[in-house]
Amino acid sequence: MEHDPEERLEHDAAELEERIERLKGQIGETHEALENVAGDWQGTDDQAGGEDPVGAHEERDEPSED
Repeated sequence: MEHDPEERLEHDAAELEERIERLKGQIGETHEALENVAGDWQGTDDQAGGEDPVGAHEERDEPSED
């Protein structure tokens, strides 16, 4: 039994839309999981993230053991 080409195209398009929606859901879930793991890194303002305080990029002098 042969399928009408237009019918087959509509079926393929519907299948692709379902796959896209599933992928969007998976991407959203992964994004949420990554945010939970990473925390609110954008709200930081220290050497671990955020703005670079003056001198933070320079190495600190080690005290001598004299």
